[in-house]
Formats: sequence, structure tokens, C-alpha cells
Amino acid sequence: MRGAPLVAAALLCGCGMAQPVRLSRPRDIPEVPRSFVEELFARRRAPGLTVKVYSVASLKVRGEFVSSLKSPEASLKLAVPVFLIKHPEQGRILVDTGVSPHQAAPPFEMGQGQDIVSQLAADGISAQSVRWVIQSHLHKDRAGMIDEFPQATVIVDQREWTLPGGSPRQGISTAGLESRIKLRQVNLSTAPAFGAFDHALDLFGDGALFLVDLSGHSPGNLGVWLNLDSGPALIAGGASTVIDNHEELALPDPSLMWNAELYVRRLYQLREIKQAAPRLLIVPANDLSPLRVSPRPDIALR
Repeated sequence: MRGAPLVAAALLCGCGMAQPVRLSRPRDIPEVPRSFVEELFARRRAPGLTVKVYSVASLKVRGEFVSSLKSPEASLKLAVPVFLIKHPEQGRILVDTGVSPHQAAPPFEMGQGQDIVSQLAADGISAQSVRWVIQSHLHKDRAGMIDEFPQATVIVDQREWTLPGGSPRQGISTAGLESRIKLRQVNLSTAPAFGAFDHALDLFGDGALFLVDLSGHSPGNLGVWLNLDSGPALIAGGASTVIDNHEELALPDPSLMWNAELYVRRLYQLREIKQAAPRLLIVPANDLSPLRVSPRPDIALR
């Protein structure tokens, strides 16, 4: 059936069908200095970060929806990951909160106890011990359990949060949510350039974790750049769904782009930062294959 992949694509982006998009490299992408990564690590004051990756759900889509290089007849099983970062001073940090078990209807597949709260508990980690939650964006597969971490400061891009509640492009409604979480909205518009990217914020001021403006898939999609002991890593959020998108500039279905021009810009930026910094590990939204192909000692797949 073709209907299920259509629904899956709409849920990934929170929007409807759109017109085809043409590739064209923006001329004003910042040039990456040769010493970019070396200088980052020279300024880093918080070594010892670790990452654990939890798969909290999966969903099936037709191949062409996520990459123009994939067959329309292919059925792909995509991961829905949540990332647990351990910072030596800031403690436990989650990137995204995944699908809620109360909303785990098709096309999502989710086993009993697969939600992030249950998996953390199975590892002896309470929801109360999480100090920070960084929401890459607010689609249902990313933010379904945003209010389950009572002691955490929840980081959301201001543009993502202020989109009118209930908008299908947002995925979740923020109405009434602010009273249930400790919200911190970030505005990256005045933050400095960062490699090939237009704006990035050193969240803790220690050079360990940067929030990167990767808007395009959604109004305020955030990337999370980590300076790990093993080398830099970038959790791309919705800026790239599968590795083809940024490595081969293979576009997904237009419905996965809130703003097509921005989305294409981010793909070029991801590609160029990777070319300038080959040690960089980029993790797309729903494709964990880079973690298996290039394993790191400080990144564990649960």
C-alpha cells in the first residue's frame, strides 16, 4: 500500500505535500577555516563527554520519500533515536525525547518499555536526574515526552516555540505546555558563525556543546555539535533524514521541508563542513548507520 508511507512522511515533517525543489548552492555559505576543528578543541574546557543512543521507535517509509537516490519501490525502516549525553559538570542531557507510548500509533512501531523514560529507568537512570533536554524540533516523533523530565531545563529554538499552537507543521501543541516544563527559548540570530554554519551558540561556555542553527526542516531545527574526546560529532535533527541527503545532496520529498530554500542551504553546509573536517561524524535524524560504520569509543548504541 502506498498510503502508509505517505502518512509516515507527513508525520516526519508535520506537513502536507509540496512542489519539487531544485538544488543550487548558496553563494554566501561561510568558508570553513583550515584550523576550525583544531581551534575548537584547543579552546575546549570540558573533556570527557559521552553519548548513549537509544532507539525509541521505528517507522517504515517509501525510499523516495527520504532520498531521491532511493527506489520508490523500496520500503525503509527508519530509527527514531534519543541521545543521552553525560557532561562532566552539567550532568545528564537529552537530545530529543522521542515518541510517547500514548501516541505510538501506526506508522510508528514501538515495543512495550521502548519509550525513553522506560529505557532510562532500565539503565538505572531516573527522569528526575536529567538536567537538560534539548529539543531539536517539536515534531511528534521528537518531542512526544517533552514534559516527562521535571527537573530539566528544556531548550527550544524561539522560532520553533512561537509557531502558533496546533499548527500541523509543528507537530505538538505548546498550549499549556509551558506551565509543565522549565522552558528556555534560545535565539541564535545574533550568535556568531560556526564553520560553514550561519549561527551557533556555545551552550555552557566551555566549548563542549554547541547549538547550531539548522532551520529548514522546521522553523527552528537545532543541531547539536559535540566536541568529544574521539572527535567532533553533530546530531543534525531534521536537517538530514538519511546520510544520502547531506553526503550526496539527495533531496527528500518536498513535504519534509518547512522552508525548501533553507533546507537546501543546510544540506550544502553539512556537506561542506564534513569535507573540511573529515573527522566529523554527522548523525541524521533517522539513520544510525554512520554510528555503525564509524564507531566511536565515547558513543554507545543501546
